[in-house]
Amino acid sequence: MMKRSLMGAAVILACGVMAGSAQTNSAITGTWVGGFEAGGEFGFYSATVDAGDPPSGIGSVPMRDLSGPLRITLDGPRVRIEGPASVVLSGIIDRDTMTGDFEAQGGRTKGAFRLIRIATVEPAALVRYQGAYQFDDGRILMVERAPMSPALGVTDASSGVARVVFAVAPATFIAGPSVLVPYPTEYTLSFETSGNRVTGVVRTSQAGRPERATRVPTVEEEVSFRNGDVTLRGTLVLPAARGPHPALVFTHGGGAALREWFWGFGHLMAARGFAVLAYDKRGVGASSGGWRDAGFEDLADDAVAAAKFLQGRPDINGTRIGFWGLSQGAWIAPLAGVRFKDTAFVMTLSGGGLTPAEGELLDSEWELRKAGFSEAEIADALAFQTAKNTFMRVGAGWEDYAARRTRATQPRAPWYGLPWTDLSGPPNADNPEWGRTRRFYFYDPAPTLRALRAPLLGLFGELDTPKGVELNGKAMSAALSEGGNRDFTVRVFPNGRHNLMDMSGASPNEFARLQRFVPGLFEVMASWLLERAARQ
Repeated sequence: MMKRSLMGAAVILACGVMAGSAQTNSAITGTWVGGFEAGGEFGFYSATVDAGDPPSGIGSVPMRDLSGPLRITLDGPRVRIEGPASVVLSGIIDRDTMTGDFEAQGGRTKGAFRLIRIATVEPAALVRYQGAYQFDDGRILMVERAPMSPALGVTDASSGVARVVFAVAPATFIAGPSVLVPYPTEYTLSFETSGNRVTGVVRTSQAGRPERATRVPTVEEEVSFRNGDVTLRGTLVLPAARGPHPALVFTHGGGAALREWFWGFGHLMAARGFAVLAYDKRGVGASSGGWRDAGFEDLADDAVAAAKFLQGRPDINGTRIGFWGLSQGAWIAPLAGVRFKDTAFVMTLSGGGLTPAEGELLDSEWELRKAGFSEAEIADALAFQTAKNTFMRVGAGWEDYAARRTRATQPRAPWYGLPWTDLSGPPNADNPEWGRTRRFYFYDPAPTLRALRAPLLGLFGELDTPKGVELNGKAMSAALSEGGNRDFTVRVFPNGRHNLMDMSGASPNEFARLQRFVPGLFEVMASWLLERAARQ
C-alpha cells in the first residue's frame, strides 16, 4: 500500500494584487504555494489562478490527491476564498504574499495561513534540470521533478538533506527550511546552461558563499515496451560512458504513479554507472491499460517486460538487471525478480514480508494509538476492519460488516476514515472496489520470497508502524532463509518513516517540516547495488 504523508483536510487557492491598488483580474493570476498551520502541523497547498470575471482557478493538495475549483471574492486588498471540504480563507494580499485566517469543518478547525506567488513554469520545462550534480568535494546533489509543480525535488546524496524547491524564475528556484515549507528562503538554486544543455547549478545559502556543482553527464532516452496488450512508456537514464551497463528497473508504489526516481536516486545510480528505467504505471501518464483492475502479478509482469526490453539492448548487461520497489513496490519487485529468470538483485523499501491486509491492520492500530484513541475505540475500529477484510476475502459475513459500518457512520465514529488507515469501506456488497482491492490485498509474499534466488536488500524505517516493521522483517528473513537464499540483508533505520525520511523531533504524521532522509540511506543503497553488479 502506498501511504500518504501529508496532512490535508481540503484544498486552498489564492490570488494576489498590488497592495493599495485597484483590483484587476489580470493582477490576481499566477501560481501560489504555501499552507496553513492547524493542530501544530503544517499542511502544504498549491494553486493556479486564471484571469476571468470572476477569476477562476484550481487548488490542490498533491500528497492527498485532492483538487478542485474555488470561489474567490476580492475587496481591495482583502480576499475571501471558499473551497472544497468547506475550507474558508480570509486574508490580506500584499503583492506576492497572502496571509490571514483559515477555518474548516464548520469552524471546528482553525489556523493561520500563508501563501506566496511563484513563477509559472511549464512542467515539461522542469525535466531538463533532472540529473546528478557533483560538487568539488565529491558530494552529489540529486535533482528530480517533484509531484507538485512548478517544483523540483533536491537531495544531497551524502547527508540525505532534502527539499522541494520552487521556481521564482525559469532557471532559479528557492528552498525553505524544510521539505515542503517554502518560506523563509534557506537557499537559492540557479541552473547554468550552455546552448540547450544544462551544465551545472549554483547553490547560494542566505548566510554563505555560492558553491557550484557540475552536472554529471548522462543520457536520457524516451522508451516504450509492451506487456501483452498494454504499452508502457518511460524514461531510460544511461551513463555517458559506453556500455554494457548493469540496469535497475523501478517499480511503483500504490495508486496512480508516474515514472520517478525516488528523489533522484535513479540519477545517482546513472552517475555511478547504472542504466535506470522508470515508466508510467499502466493507465497513468503515457502508458495504456488500467492500474485499478491490475493485481500484483500484472504489475510484476510489467516490470518483467521492462527487464526483457533492457536485455535486448546492446548497451545493457543482460545478466546484471534488477528491480527496486518502495511500499507496494516492495511486493512487486521480488515477484518480478522471480518471474524474470536472469534477475541479478532486488531492493525493497517499507514492505514485502506480510500480506498487505496484515500490514494495514497493524498500520491502523498504530495510527489510532498515535491519535490518542482509547483501547475500547481501537478494539472497535480494528473489529470493523477485520469484518471488512473477511467479507472481502471470502464473500461471507456481509451482515456483520454492514452492521459495524452502520454503527461507525450513523453517527460517524471519530476513527472512521482516519487518515493513513483502511478504516472505511464500501456501502454495498456489489461495489466494484471490493474486487479491485481483493486482487492484491491478500497477496502472500512468502512463496515468492522462498523462490527468489537473487540477492535482496530489504530496508525499513523504524517508525513506519514499529510492530509492522518488526513482523515484516522477520517474515521476509524467514521466507528467504527457508528458500535457501544466503545473500539477503534486512535493515531497519532508526527514526525512519515509511518513505525513509528521518522523523527525529517531528510530529507523528509530519511531512512538510521534515528535513532529511535517514542518515546513510542513499549510500547504503548505492554501494549494495554496485557491489552486486560487480560480481562475475
